[in-house]
Amino acid sequence: MLVQCIRNRIEQLSDDGGLRQYFESAMPFADGVVPLKPGALYLVYGLEVRQNGVWYYVLDGDASTPHPYTARLFSVVDRRLSRHWEYEKLSSNGAHASAIVARLVFPEWASDDDFQTKLASGDEEATSAFALQRAKIDVEFPSPAVDLPGFGHDAQHVECPTCHTIFSTDSTEGVLSCPTDGCGTLMRNPNFQSGVIPLY
Repeated sequence: MLVQCIRNRIEQLSDDGGLRQYFESAMPFADGVVPLKPGALYLVYGLEVRQNGVWYYVLDGDASTPHPYTARLFSVVDRRLSRHWEYEKLSSNGAHASAIVARLVFPEWASDDDFQTKLASGDEEATSAFALQRAKIDVEFPSPAVDLPGFGHDAQHVECPTCHTIFSTDSTEGVLSCPTDGCGTLMRNPNFQSGVIPLY
C-alpha cells in the first residue's frame, strides 16, 4: 500500500473524534507540524483501525522504524494490501478515541500486542523482524520511485538496464535488484503480475 502526504499540520485536521486533541496531548510535535513532507510518497508497513479512524504506519524523515499517523494526513496512491499482513482483531474495546480495534500487520506484530513498543525502544528481536518484513514489503509492488524497467527475456531471465547482465530469477515481486557485484540497480520486474490495476 502506498500513500501520499497531503497535509502535515495538526491544525489542518478536523477535530471530530478528538483527533487534534489526541495529537496535541499524546503525540506533541514542534509547532504542530508532524515530520511528514506534503507531496511525498510513503509505503505503509502496517494499518490500524482505531476508534478515531484508520492509522498508517510509515517511515517518517530518517526514521528506521515506522510511526503511526492518521489516514487523514494522506491520500491513497496504491490501494493494494501487502500479502505479508495478517488481520488481528483486538480484544480490548476501549472507549478512548485512540483505542485500537483491529490491525493489518505482519505476523510477528500481529502475535505480539507490545511489538510497536518494543520496536520503538530498539528491542533487537523486534528490530530484526521489522527489517526482514520491510525488505519484503519494499519490493512487493512496482514503485513510482523505481522507474527503470528490467528487460524480460523470458519468465526466468531478466536483463539489468544498467549493466546489461542477464540474470535468472523466479521472483514475481514488483521490484528486482540486480545481483551483479557493484551494480545493485533497482528495476521494475517485467514478470510482475497483479490482479489489481495500479492507481498511479
